[in-house]
Amino acid sequence: MPVRRGRSVSVAGRMIMTPPENQATSTSLASADSMVLRLPAGCAAWYAAGMNDYDAIRNYTDEEVPAVIERLASNPDVHGALAAVQLPRLHRLWPRLAAFLVRSRVKSELVQIRTVADVQKRVADLLNHLERETMAGFTVSGMENLQPGVSHLFISNHRDIVLDSALLNWALHRAGHATSRTAVGDNLVSTPWVGDLMRLNKSFVVSRSVMSPKAAFKSFSITSGFIRQSLLDGHSVWIAQRQGRAKDADDRTDPAVLKMLTIAFRSEIGSLGEWLQKVSLVPVSISYELDPCDGMKAHELAVIAETGSYQKAKNEDLISIGRGITGYKGRVHLNVGERLQGEFADVEALGKALDHAVHAGMRLYPVNLDAASRCGYEVEPVPVIPARIAEVDAALLVRFNRCPDTEKDLIWQQYANIWRNARDAQTMSGGSSSAASCSRSSRM
Repeated sequence: MPVRRGRSVSVAGRMIMTPPENQATSTSLASADSMVLRLPAGCAAWYAAGMNDYDAIRNYTDEEVPAVIERLASNPDVHGALAAVQLPRLHRLWPRLAAFLVRSRVKSELVQIRTVADVQKRVADLLNHLERETMAGFTVSGMENLQPGVSHLFISNHRDIVLDSALLNWALHRAGHATSRTAVGDNLVSTPWVGDLMRLNKSFVVSRSVMSPKAAFKSFSITSGFIRQSLLDGHSVWIAQRQGRAKDADDRTDPAVLKMLTIAFRSEIGSLGEWLQKVSLVPVSISYELDPCDGMKAHELAVIAETGSYQKAKNEDLISIGRGITGYKGRVHLNVGERLQGEFADVEALGKALDHAVHAGMRLYPVNLDAASRCGYEVEPVPVIPARIAEVDAALLVRFNRCPDTEKDLIWQQYANIWRNARDAQTMSGGSSSAASCSRSSRM
């Protein structure tokens, strides 16, 4: 998936620019003004040849599950990773002992998994556990917007590496819909066993590491073709609105993502309106009362502000995945919006419509209003439940005790940006203020 351009972020009252994660790809591919990508030299003939080998990126099938499970069950790295989650204290002191204790149980549990449905049942069990242990409730709205028996292209904001798509699939399953195939960046599957786990759970791989325009176009064409074929075969697909999580929580669609999605339809459509008639594009909004990774994101933005770049530490993505899964999230809400249809001049205009739908579907919490007030916005006060405020404040205090003042400002900015975008969306719609929305949710 191409990377969006760098943009400005407010840090303690001053503006900084966050550079794109992949400058070469972003500049060469995301700058096109047309509905779809302009073909780099030499790519037109390749595209016409109809490359359709998806084996390198696709999710695993039922026939492949037993062999992959056997590979995972015998992998010491898997034992160690699970020990770090299941026996964290013992793992810190005696990691080999913790891994040994976990190994036999892991093998006995994994060998019972024979199909993709078995995998997803285990994931559902995990999410049930996470709701009890790491959330103050998980709610869903908008499922009535989904027409039964139709494959949908879900595009959502991106807050958590794993949970955004997992929670959508959980909500779909509970409502009686088939789960979706989900896009993951190749940076997340560079560790083989992590890639195995994700592809077992209906994930397919989107390349983020290609640099040249020709290589990028080839990669995006394969991804676009796989998504098109999935939809034609009756499988819904989830993809984030941008490459990588929005570290400042300012959720904006990267037009290059939309361009990538249309590549495989080039011979069938003459406009974005025609594409939207063929594809059921459904916006999804995912709202976490608390983001367990907010401190890590603030640190990254602070380093960028100071040095102009950020180099991830080894296994940092895996640490983010673990913290996002096990960290306390407070209340979590998922809203499924109405299908987007109509004519749009270009993907930039479609992206703005998608942004509006995502922002309008966000659930606000008192922490968002508190953050907006701290960041200088005029916020209408709403009644809140003192016990909830105390619980959220205690969770935030843990983060604040670990970071300098500049990073604290960036944490507040994340929660304030969510409020600002929801406010602007409701203002554009002529609806009630976002403060009223928060008032309703705060009494939950």
